[in-house]
Amino acid sequence: MKFFIKKFETKNRKYIYDINNSLLYEVGTLHNLIIDMINENMDTRGIVNLLCDRYDITTIENSIDEIYDMINIGIKSIDQYKNEIENNHWSIDSLSFILTRECNFSCKYCYINNDISHEDVMSFDVAQKSVDYLLSNSADDIVMIIFFGGEPLMNKEVLLKTIKYANRKKKEYNKEILYSITTNATLLDDELLEILIKNKCLFNISIDGDSKTHDVCRTYKNGKGTFQDIIRNIEKIPKNLKQARGTLTNFNKDLYKLQKELFNYDFNNVHFEVVSSDNDLFRIHDENLDKIVIEYNIICEEIYDSIIKGKFNSDMPVYGQVKDDLEKIDNQTNLAYFCKASKSYFSVDVDGKLYPCHRFVGMKKYYIGDVFDGINNNNRLFLDSNVFNKHKCQKCWAKFLCGGGCYYDSLLLMKDINVPNNQKCFLIKSFLEISFKLYLRLIEEGFDVTKLYRSQTKRHFEKT
Repeated sequence: MKFFIKKFETKNRKYIYDINNSLLYEVGTLHNLIIDMINENMDTRGIVNLLCDRYDITTIENSIDEIYDMINIGIKSIDQYKNEIENNHWSIDSLSFILTRECNFSCKYCYINNDISHEDVMSFDVAQKSVDYLLSNSADDIVMIIFFGGEPLMNKEVLLKTIKYANRKKKEYNKEILYSITTNATLLDDELLEILIKNKCLFNISIDGDSKTHDVCRTYKNGKGTFQDIIRNIEKIPKNLKQARGTLTNFNKDLYKLQKELFNYDFNNVHFEVVSSDNDLFRIHDENLDKIVIEYNIICEEIYDSIIKGKFNSDMPVYGQVKDDLEKIDNQTNLAYFCKASKSYFSVDVDGKLYPCHRFVGMKKYYIGDVFDGINNNNRLFLDSNVFNKHKCQKCWAKFLCGGGCYYDSLLLMKDINVPNNQKCFLIKSFLEISFKLYLRLIEEGFDVTKLYRSQTKRHFEKT
């Protein structure tokens, strides 16, 4: 019966988290004791015998029944969920366009594989086919096009033509299109800005902190730093469309300092991911993981203090990971997969070939089709890679909030898409534990937690 329940405590209250149902319950001391005994494989008679000198037998038995009822309901619901997942099929709603493999930067930890035989730039013909594929194969009324690279702005002409074409084609399908671009922003010009902003495109800006930390790894090909050019070029982007996406490496581990610094540049959201690298020079060393966790806790404590002291307002910047975690907890999230890759999100390479996500682009073993003939059976590798089929996830309390970890991280660092990376597992669970405690403390104070995670970048569209 182990691992179905996770315990949390605040200063004054005790809680249990029902892992299978993603539900939180406040409990008293008796329930806590019984849960510990169940986790030690004690049967009902043994539990009653140990506790009968402190509690009424009927009360003990009723409490045991309540806990087992909760566990059994969770088991039934998760068995049903597992059956649904086993019959799962892909249904596209998001497509990232690798407009080019080329980049004007030479980031030291970049994962892009440049050893390719085909052209590095997407043609407009392939872009058209990709738009058609997305619109014709999506069952959703709203779809997303993500411009990616390399540096997508190096293929400005196709980018602008694609937006114009997609806006025309969406009317035929009676759909709306959200646009997003992941860019270093150094090639932005007034024409691009005007069109992207007009189309409410979300800008994910690749930036790793302040000038000193960013320029260590993200340089131009001649070695010159890029920070100042990025900051200068993003000033005209509206705050609600501007997000910072940074990478933590062995050179920039100060999470608290870095996120505070970036919020000073009027980003709507700041989010750092630990670098995916097996290079000892850049990867975060295990002895530094605790420091990152401590700084995440400081971030959460600062949020809590600002709310308790009445300083919080709707424009207060909240670190992206905190938002994500609180939303998962509050919405009783139950994930079988870490992300949408190969289920509803795909990436199309410059030649029209499809991959599970942008990180797998160019890896022939993981090619899953193309925009001309559709998805092939290779996609089943990823559909079957879920928490139910990952041995390491079976006993993890956070599995349905995590979803089993990033495919690419698993492949790069563990040589198998089905084996989550230990370092990433540690950070995900540590962050979630801190986020749970923040969530519970705020609930106890009567605070509406949705104010913290409700995205300021949600865009509402009128039918055209």
